[in-house]
Amino acid sequence: TLNSTLFPYTTLFRSVILPGDGIGKEVTTEGKKVLEKIAELFGHSFVFDEAIIGHDAIEATGNPLPDETLAKLKDCNAILFGAVGHPKYDNDPTLKVRPEQGLLKMRKELGLYANLRPIKLFDELLEASSKIMSHNPALLPTLPKSIEY
Repeated sequence: TLNSTLFPYTTLFRSVILPGDGIGKEVTTEGKKVLEKIAELFGHSFVFDEAIIGHDAIEATGNPLPDETLAKLKDCNAILFGAVGHPKYDNDPTLKVRPEQGLLKMRKELGLYANLRPIKLFDELLEASSKIMSHNPALLPTLPKSIEY
C-alpha cells in the first residue's frame, strides 16, 4: 500500500459488474482484478455487486435488462460492462427479444452516450483520416496527435 500522507483520500466505489455474454465474462473477471490492484495501491475501496444483462438475462428472466439489474445500476458509482450478444441471435432476425436491447435500454435509462476507449494515433497515419481531410485539411497541423478522429 502507498503512504497515507501522499494519498490521504480513500474513496469508496460501489461498482456493478455486468459480465454479459461471451467474452464479457473473461474481460470483467480480469477488469475486477485490475480494480482490486488499484484499490490496494491507491487506498480506494470497491464494493462489487454483479447483475445480468443480454442473453443470460433473457434466458433467466425473458428480459435483456431485468428491473433488478437496472435498479442496481441506478444505485452505483461505476459499471464494469463486458459484452452482449450470442450466436443464437445472429441468424434469426425474427427473434423479438435480443441481447443488444438490454444495452440500448441501459444507455437510455442512465443517460449514457459514449463508449470511451484508449487510442493512439501514429504520426504516419495522421493524414490518412479521410474525415478531416475532406472537411478541412487546414486543421490537420493543429490537431492533437494522440487522438483518433
